[in-house]
Amino acid sequence: MSSRSSVLAVAACLAFVFLGGCVSDSGESPDAPLSETQPLDAQSPDAPPSGSSGTAGMTDPLAVGGGVPANAFPFSASSASFTTRDGDVRRVNIEPTPTGVRMTITDGVAKLGHMDWRRSGDDILLSDGPDRWVIMLRIGAVPGTSWNSSGREIRFDGWERVSTPAGQFDAVRITSSAVTSDLTESETWWFSPGEGLVRLAQDKGGLFRTEMWRTR
Repeated sequence: MSSRSSVLAVAACLAFVFLGGCVSDSGESPDAPLSETQPLDAQSPDAPPSGSSGTAGMTDPLAVGGGVPANAFPFSASSASFTTRDGDVRRVNIEPTPTGVRMTITDGVAKLGHMDWRRSGDDILLSDGPDRWVIMLRIGAVPGTSWNSSGREIRFDGWERVSTPAGQFDAVRITSSAVTSDLTESETWWFSPGEGLVRLAQDKGGLFRTEMWRTR
């Protein structure tokens, strides 16, 4: 698997979160998303995860406006739980490192992988393999702003209100895409100020979709 493909496989680490920056304990990116995948036509993109309320996972346009805030991805110790479409539980723990934070993903018992995050100026970067970083967020960027980083196109789509089993969150929506092996792979991340990641969706070139929502 190429390093670009691994970014998408791993947003999986987070349940997928999952993303190319999520590496296994052996130091290599996993060969497949760490969350469950299923055909796109199995559920609509905004369908709630199994066992959740009918509004979970839905998003509504939100005219909050303004740029990406500095606390869209908090660099502080925290933990949160997520659920996948199939109802699988993922635990996400964030711990400080000398250069930023490490996001570790478990199934509640075993470690599935991790990814490293750091900040450089107004850029918030996610590791995409050894010595490779992708700029996922740009502090102050206004809706519609896009940039290229490590072979990926990143776009700040705007603000949305996201309904999850953990409640509603006002979040910035970030889309990341790349063309690999003649397929266009994309991911959509929702970050809520002060809370961090609350939802993540991944499309493997129209073949499979993985998705997870925050539960607490």
